[in-house]
Amino acid sequence: MMLGVTCKKHSARWYRTRTHWYSTADPRKPVRAKNLGFGIVPVSGHVRYTWKRGEGWDDGQVLTSPYMNLHVNAGVLHYGLSVFEGLKAFESPTGEHLICNPKANARRMRAGAERLMMPDVPDDIFVSAVTEAVSLNREHVPSYESGGSLYIRPLLFASGSMLPLKITDQFSFVVTVTPVGNYFSENATGISAAVVPLDRAAPRGTGAVKAGGNYASDMYGLHLANERGCDTSLYLDPLENRFIEEFSVANFVGIREGKYVTPDTPSVLPSITNKMLIQLAKDAGIDVEVRPIDFKEEISSFTEVAGSGTAVVLSPCSRILDQNGNEHTFGQLSTLGSLRDRLVRIQRGEESDVFNWMHSVTPMMKTMHQVDEDPERVLRNVLCAVSSGELQAELRSHISQSDNTQNKLAVNDTQGKVVNKYTDEATLKRMYDRLAGSYHKAGGDRIVAAAHCSSLLLHHLPVSRRGRVLDAGAGTGEAGSVLKEAGFRHLTAYDLSDNMLDYARKRGVYDVAIQGCLPDSPFNDAHFDAIVCAGCLAPGHASPATYAEFCRILRPGGLVAFSIPRTYYESIEGQGHRFAIETLRRVRAWEHIFEEKRSYFDEVEAMYFVFRRLESAPSQSQEDRAYLATEKERQSFYVFP
Repeated sequence: MMLGVTCKKHSARWYRTRTHWYSTADPRKPVRAKNLGFGIVPVSGHVRYTWKRGEGWDDGQVLTSPYMNLHVNAGVLHYGLSVFEGLKAFESPTGEHLICNPKANARRMRAGAERLMMPDVPDDIFVSAVTEAVSLNREHVPSYESGGSLYIRPLLFASGSMLPLKITDQFSFVVTVTPVGNYFSENATGISAAVVPLDRAAPRGTGAVKAGGNYASDMYGLHLANERGCDTSLYLDPLENRFIEEFSVANFVGIREGKYVTPDTPSVLPSITNKMLIQLAKDAGIDVEVRPIDFKEEISSFTEVAGSGTAVVLSPCSRILDQNGNEHTFGQLSTLGSLRDRLVRIQRGEESDVFNWMHSVTPMMKTMHQVDEDPERVLRNVLCAVSSGELQAELRSHISQSDNTQNKLAVNDTQGKVVNKYTDEATLKRMYDRLAGSYHKAGGDRIVAAAHCSSLLLHHLPVSRRGRVLDAGAGTGEAGSVLKEAGFRHLTAYDLSDNMLDYARKRGVYDVAIQGCLPDSPFNDAHFDAIVCAGCLAPGHASPATYAEFCRILRPGGLVAFSIPRTYYESIEGQGHRFAIETLRRVRAWEHIFEEKRSYFDEVEAMYFVFRRLESAPSQSQEDRAYLATEKERQSFYVFP
């Protein structure tokens, strides 16, 4: 049957069938708002690489928490040892996601790392991390119709502790993203700027690299410009206070006598956007001058002026106030506007990219043969996935075209074994089937969840109740082996993968081994005295409806011990699991016995739970209705399949 409940806060209606929750207002839908600002928005996660002395860069990891732990004496905190980049990803009219010129940003970050004596980030790591961050956050890329983009912020910094001013032993490279609109608020006439009596950077300082400290020093300059009623600051050279350097966060560009003119100065960051505009100008037959620009002598002769950079793209400047209070005004962007429009068309996939600037985002993992060639990496990526979307994107890339043809909307394979109607679950089955033979070699023996869930069951389940036990998501039979050795006699294995079950059968600990997909199961009501479930309540695996299925097949008084990766459990998508667990508790379908946070796989943590099926729980649907109809008890949850 189907159960519905209205969520007032989000004006959505949630529906539940026996196996799924779904909503009329799914919060994971693509960002389509046309009034996007320029700020931090919660997203799915970020990518992080760590460099250590003597080891170099690690293989990287995907993290969902926007926070990180640092030593209180980390070099970035005390000495400002950091460089960062800025680039964008766009959605094309066909839905493809395109990253603008990531290799150029990789080269610029490498120059910054060299200047600040930090380890450089190789191009392949930089591009891979940026691509992975966009792929992880695909649902946050603003839609093509919105005109927005996904701003990408790669950051390299000294995460190791430092007291003397010398190279530390640890650095971190992080890539974060956020959906954005315009850096400056919409202004039909353009932004205003004020020349400030400050120096942005010394001629032989760090102005030519994207060092964090360069921007901190601009905070006061922005304040002075704002006090004079302007949007941003404009700097002149520190030696003579005569030649134009740049705007606060953008290169100065202008049209003078029909020519594209931009400053030539060693103390200004070379804008990648400016370089692309220069190439477009040359392609359009416009003369380009990269030279010193005398502010006092030349500013009044510019017909168009704009700020150029990743964040602002090409933002028109309508007026500039000099230090004497004189106002210089400029017309709307015509020549510059045409160059900007062409660049935007290329970025958004509307025009052919003849310059090879755009990088298409593809699924993070390559082909299915990686399961055979590098099973440890594949297993780690599957176990460390932080969302169903991320796992599904990876799994799709594991299937060959021929596999895809055979796999579309399959309900049963040729042997009649259940693989579920969803292509990604069938793909997951194939991946585990291939991985079975090298599971332990790949690191499966480091997965402690099976042993710990089994020990929890042994601790909490009375000897008198140790009858039939279901090992849900049995894999190769780790949990079954522990329970058999402890004296359990009647064990049933249930798993998605036939090959995994073959290895489980060879252990000789199960009465029966059945292939199938949770939350669906072939077992009768109240069939088992206990259930152990270690590892299959993970992204892209068993859905939150699995808990209700456990209650159905458990006898009153029976126990279920299960684990779920902590970062997934605490994420937005994981709220579905929290909602299901809490709902079953509130409606007295089961009671909470035990929970803790503990290791799951390497550095990955899991939440471990033990629940007892209550003796006399009424019909689940009636309980759900009673609970959800109580206004006092209503909660705002996002719940996903």
